[in-house]
Formats: sequence, C-alpha cells, structure tokens
Amino acid sequence: WRFVTYIYVHGSFTHAVFVAVFLLALGKMVAEVYKAWAVIVIFFGAGIFGAVVYSLVPGITYPLFGGYPAVYGLIGTFTFMLWARLGAENANRYRAFT
Repeated sequence: WRFVTYIYVHGSFTHAVFVAVFLLALGKMVAEVYKAWAVIVIFFGAGIFGAVVYSLVPGITYPLFGGYPAVYGLIGTFTFMLWARLGAENANRYRAFT
C-alpha cells in the first residue's frame, strides 16, 4: 500500500495546496479530452510508477511523500495532448515542449 498512500502525505500545508491546485487544473484539462476515469488511472498509475522507480534507485535513504509524481503524469498527458493536436494541425510538434 505504500506505493499508493505516499501520495496523500505532504510536507506542509503549502505543499498540499500546490498539489491540489495542479491536480484540479490539469485534471480538468485532461478530463475534457479523456474520460474522468482515465484521469484517475493516469494519476494513480503515475504515482505508483514513480514509487516503483524511486524504490529501485540504490542508495536513497529519504522518504518518498507528496503527490507531485502523480501530478507529473498529468503534466505528461497534457503535453502529449498538445503534441498530438499540433501534429493534427501540421504545426511544429516541438512547440508542445516549450
């Protein structure tokens, strides 16, 4: 369960607020293109993936906490959406990364 529950532990109130703001903003934009359940799958999938990768890195003694790895999954999804839209418009796809 640690691979999922660390998302809900935050270092400070400000940390929790910023994660919530990013989650609401990016979750809304991603949910407008994909279904709401897809946002949940992306959020928890990215969070679990981040925890697994973190656990495989040798020599790390710091605890893992916070929702940022899961939010980064939404950032990646939003970037992919921009990349796909730019490709459909025959625009330079690299603009999605700037």
